[in-house]
Amino acid sequence: MYADHIKAVIASPSRKYANTAYQNGVSYWKKGMGGPRDRDLWLTVMVNYKQSRITRQPYGEVLTAYFTPTTPPEDERIFENE
Repeated sequence: MYADHIKAVIASPSRKYANTAYQNGVSYWKKGMGGPRDRDLWLTVMVNYKQSRITRQPYGEVLTAYFTPTTPPEDERIFENE
């Protein structure tokens, strides 16, 4: 249902944070995605980056995505584009 929104958040996030739960985890954040009731919320997409053992090419896998009213503290950001 929200696959296009998830792709848009990863491609052009407003904020990006390191996700310390995973060695190469990143959380992407963008506000105003989704339907009318979700417009004031942040869509958060958690991605874990890995390297293929066969091809040695890097890839990412989406672990989860959810809406939340707030973001982590400012000092934890690794990127902001607002």
